[in-house]
Amino acid sequence: MRFFPVTLVLGDRDERVTGDELHQVYFIYMNRWDEAQFATSASRLATQHMVSQERKTKIISEILRRANRVAPVSTDELHEVKRNRKTFRCMRGEQVAPTLRLKRRRARPFRAPTSQGGATLW
Repeated sequence: MRFFPVTLVLGDRDERVTGDELHQVYFIYMNRWDEAQFATSASRLATQHMVSQERKTKIISEILRRANRVAPVSTDELHEVKRNRKTFRCMRGEQVAPTLRLKRRRARPFRAPTSQGGATLW
C-alpha cells in the first residue's frame, strides 16, 4: 500500500478534487466540512492514484480514438429511430443499431438522507 499526501482546502465555493500525478500533489476543495463528501473525494483520489501512468495513457488514447469515431446525429434521425426501431446510417455510413431511448420522465423531488443515532442513512 502506497500513501500519498492530500491537502484539504475548506471555504472554497468551487468544490472539486484535483490531482497531479507527475508532482504527487493532491487537493480536495470543499466549501464546508462534510465527512461523507471527504471520504468520497479521498477514495476517488486513491482510485486515480492506483492506476499506473502507462495504463492512464492507454485509457486516454482509447477515449480519444472512440471520440474521433463519433459522428453527429440529427434530432430528426433520433426521432426516426424511435418511430421505426430499425437501424440507421451514421454520417460515415456505418450501420448502427438504435440504443437510445427517448423517454420523458417526471421529475422527482430530492429526498435528503436522514440521520439516526449519528449514522447517516442513504
